[in-house]
Amino acid sequence: MAVHSTEKVVKNTLLYTAATVAQKAISFVYFFILSSNLAPEKLGAYTGMLAVASLASIGMDLGLTPLLTREAARDEEQAASKLRAVYSIKIPLIFVTQIALWLIAPILIDLTKTETLLLLGASLIVSIDAFTAGSYAVLRARQNIRVESKAILIFQSTVFVSGLIALLTTKNILFIMAALVLGTSTNAFYTIRSARRILGEKIAPDFDRKRIKQTLPLMPAFASAGIFTKIYQQADVVLLRALAGAHSVGLYSIPAKVTTALQTLIPGAMSAAIYPTMSNFAKTDRNRLQTLFTSTFGILYLLSLPIGIFLALLTPPILELVWPRYAAIAPAMRIMLLTIPFLFLPYSTGSLLNALGLEKRNSVNRGVMTALSVGLNLVLIPIFGVLGSAIAFILANALLLCLDIVGLRRQIRLWNSEMKRFILGSSFSALTATILGLALLNFSAAPERGIGVFSFGTLRLFAYVAFVFMACASLYAATLLLTKTLSQTDAQAVKQIFKR
Repeated sequence: MAVHSTEKVVKNTLLYTAATVAQKAISFVYFFILSSNLAPEKLGAYTGMLAVASLASIGMDLGLTPLLTREAARDEEQAASKLRAVYSIKIPLIFVTQIALWLIAPILIDLTKTETLLLLGASLIVSIDAFTAGSYAVLRARQNIRVESKAILIFQSTVFVSGLIALLTTKNILFIMAALVLGTSTNAFYTIRSARRILGEKIAPDFDRKRIKQTLPLMPAFASAGIFTKIYQQADVVLLRALAGAHSVGLYSIPAKVTTALQTLIPGAMSAAIYPTMSNFAKTDRNRLQTLFTSTFGILYLLSLPIGIFLALLTPPILELVWPRYAAIAPAMRIMLLTIPFLFLPYSTGSLLNALGLEKRNSVNRGVMTALSVGLNLVLIPIFGVLGSAIAFILANALLLCLDIVGLRRQIRLWNSEMKRFILGSSFSALTATILGLALLNFSAAPERGIGVFSFGTLRLFAYVAFVFMACASLYAATLLLTKTLSQTDAQAVKQIFKR
């Protein structure tokens, strides 16, 4: 019997967070190398087919993974038999989903021969991952995060090395997809074998009718949240490919990757520590809950506003410096970067809703956002192309924040003196720094780009971007201090975020 303890939770959280941060860093570097060496059409074909397969993978799980985690934690002696039952259910689900995928995808998307082969690889990846997720679930139930943490690094390292070899030797996206299949297979082999060893029993599907009948009725309660999340994450890319083509998907993948990385880095670092404390204060001390929420929301606003605005201002020179092939995405990228406050702030509002026991309201809000995102993409992509997806992105995320705030208005005092200090002070400071940024950008056009990576032109452009960003950031920080928007306590909290 595994021993569950708070100390073990903390240790596992630190271990898993470290592995995830390392994986995200390797992943971003890998994406940068791919995007720098592939034309938008090729990158769009690659990411587009991964998105199609990922969206289809909804039908391969239907809440089985979180359900298995809960059930295996409740009765660890039956974990292996429950895993066998889940695998027995997943096999027909995967089979039916694959049939549906190959019937529907060619109708919705005019697949090229290359995309058909890419989709074959991507569909194989999500099928393998469906089994890997089951092993992750029973290991998490035992508070064994070490295997998953190692598996994450094994997967990403395998993909990075094999994908880099494929890129440098062939530049063929089929071989790059094969590298992802290899990494996924390696991950599955290591994880499933580890789960088999730790459980000490066979975990192959046994199609036990009694156990399957016990599991099936429990699935719907766990399915909705995963379905909403997956649709929101992938629907824009799938619709963009279907309605605007692979070139648009390739362009869109640049700002999507940047915003996702920032979202994981900052609010993700806060949420792991904030949510448990909010849950405790919701039951024990509403005044401290009020203070904690105000501080969390205010600091996220204070950080997200300048990041979004300054990066949006510098989008053209950043693209020229880092992704010169993707200069056409600049207008859409600016809109998506300005969405950053709406991406950051729901981490605090969503955590508070869950802490207060309003998880149903939280799920409904995200369901409404998903529906709006899909609807706007369907309407706007045919008119504006990739810019339409960016507009849908900012409107859907802004709606989510508004819905969360409406859901909290009777639960907590939102517009208090501390919140005013954060919002008004940060807004004024950001406006002041933005004026400086616009003045610097208008005063001197970006230097022309050099030929080589270490050429004088490229270094000048890098220095130019760095100078403008640092100048704006310095003025922003100084104004925050002068207006007393940022207290010493707040500064320490910000420092801790970046330490994590």
